[in-house]
Amino acid sequence: MRQKIITALSLLIVFTVVFCTQVATTASASHENGSPITSPVTFFKVSGNVTYKFFKFFSNNGQRFAPAPGVTVTAENVFTKEKVQTTTDTNGNYTLNLYEKGVYLVGPSGGNTDTYVSPLQVIHANKSGTKSNVNFHGLMLP
Repeated sequence: MRQKIITALSLLIVFTVVFCTQVATTASASHENGSPITSPVTFFKVSGNVTYKFFKFFSNNGQRFAPAPGVTVTAENVFTKEKVQTTTDTNGNYTLNLYEKGVYLVGPSGGNTDTYVSPLQVIHANKSGTKSNVNFHGLMLP
């Protein structure tokens, strides 16, 4: 009987020491950087360019194309109706970050014209990645 008590107490002491060591190691590891460990944020990036196309040769100093700054580009999820918007920079470039998987309709609006070719483009964002050259042309009629 005495041997069973000594064995039980010995096992209790060993397990207590092992458990306390693991708790201390886990606590120090989670406080090293001051924030909890989380999975990285992934997104699908859509980028492109919006330009104005002039049909009248002399209307833009002989140039047929010009950057379209300040145009709003919107991506709308077909199923959830969630929208992500951005505005083109001075060169007509834009980038949209889509944080939710799905099928999106991407299209421009505003700017100096109401007519864009193509008015909408379909993007399938099923994993993190990039879709570039999603370009639009605003038609500048005389």
